[in-house]
Amino acid sequence: MNTDFSFIIKGPYHENHLKMIDELKKYGKVIISTEKKYIDQLHKNIKHYDKICLFEEIDIANIYNYQNIFRHAYSILQGLKISDTKYCVNMRSDHSYSNVNYILEIIKNNELDKYICDNCTINPTMPFHLSDSILGGKKETLIGVCETLINSIISKDFIYEGIDIRIRAEVAFFTSYLKYKKISIKKEHDIFFWDSCLNNEQYIFPGCRDYVKFISNNAQLIDVKKLQPCVLKYNNISVNLDETWDKTDNIIWSFWSWSK
Repeated sequence: MNTDFSFIIKGPYHENHLKMIDELKKYGKVIISTEKKYIDQLHKNIKHYDKICLFEEIDIANIYNYQNIFRHAYSILQGLKISDTKYCVNMRSDHSYSNVNYILEIIKNNELDKYICDNCTINPTMPFHLSDSILGGKKETLIGVCETLINSIISKDFIYEGIDIRIRAEVAFFTSYLKYKKISIKKEHDIFFWDSCLNNEQYIFPGCRDYVKFISNNAQLIDVKKLQPCVLKYNNISVNLDETWDKTDNIIWSFWSWSK
């Protein structure tokens, strides 16, 4: 077992991730990070985890939590705090992936400490899309991203370099990385191509080439197609992601490759 990696399985407890537990354990420690209300579901599978982080249900009555961004960041952060490894990989409990070593190679070769995430999205209108289903990197960097996001929400400091983190959860995490790293966005990059939940408009970037260069300089994507077979669950619908992924009814999956 590689002692450099921890895999943090977070969010509401679901058993889909159990399909990949044996593979994860070949490469590192497995941590479950979830709310105490899931203890009964967790208990029968407790032997699978190296560490367990249970926390009280988060009161979000007065906290901005669109797409569960606050709970998402909080759950990851609790798992990170009990990790004792150099690198961490954060995954959803309702997802399962193969070829885990591919993820670890990306993280180990990330000498510039770029933002690492997957490229899985259910919105085909959003090319150049950074997802937040998988987040990886150095433990201290991921802690910095999550703490930055949580502090931004609590202080209602939603805007960074012209980007509103309330657009989408994946925007919130990537923007929090930029804010944590104090990365400035030049004027030609300050409008992004993401749907906005605020006014039903889209952020359109002026130049595809410049945008791709900006993302390439600051992010490294995990190509989910290389993690097949996958089992993903969104909106209570489980999807077996295999070679016929682009023919799945009811859900459209889009995967994008990045070039410099």
